[in-house]
Amino acid sequence: MKWQSLLPRPCYQRPFVCDGFPELQDVIVIGENPATETQTDWWTYWSDQTGFDRKRFMDDYRRIKPVRGTRARLERMRTIYGLRVLETNVASNERLEGAGRDAIDNTRLLACLLEERPVIVQGEKARDRLSELGLLPSHAILTQHFSRMGYDELDQLCERVTHE
Repeated sequence: MKWQSLLPRPCYQRPFVCDGFPELQDVIVIGENPATETQTDWWTYWSDQTGFDRKRFMDDYRRIKPVRGTRARLERMRTIYGLRVLETNVASNERLEGAGRDAIDNTRLLACLLEERPVIVQGEKARDRLSELGLLPSHAILTQHFSRMGYDELDQLCERVTHE
């Protein structure tokens, strides 16, 4: 099953963000859920020819909120370390206070995207949910939530990922 068939049209969630095609990314970063509400159809950033348009997504994101916290760390992984990051979450609903009771499960998509490449699971909630579902890869690197991680620790993590 192609992952595209798992997403509704329109899709007012955030199943993943990356540069281009998800299968061409160097590392997968999995969190609990996207915190910033964009209220944009995810498919507006997708092209079957070029994949996900992260630049356009980030232009729209910056109009909503300054880049800080988790988003700043994801951007640092890309700009400082040149990593192609597939950012995704256990739940795809955009909500500031965590996925919540009405979480929109993203695990069928995750099962399609996970493979033998570095996987970083950020935060206890994401780790626990993936573990419950049997989707926590044995090679996953478990970290605290990126929003609580200092840049020195993030840099060490990126060095580890680039040398694996």
